[in-house]
Amino acid sequence: MPSGPSAVAAAAPSTRRGIQRLKQGVTQCSAQATQYGRCISTVFSDTAKDSCRTEFEAFSRCVKTALGR
Repeated sequence: MPSGPSAVAAAAPSTRRGIQRLKQGVTQCSAQATQYGRCISTVFSDTAKDSCRTEFEAFSRCVKTALGR
């Protein structure tokens, strides 16, 4: 399966719209994404299930809200 920018360009129009919507949602949630990323980088070498659950849930809620879901 191709990857990278050329794969996105070759994707169906509905797929491109979905990717653009997700990009906008993630962009609107940069603070939550940063907190989640910091948590992951802190526990990376000793990651356990739910290590960063609180941060992930905050990020997920934000993206869903931004996407209107």
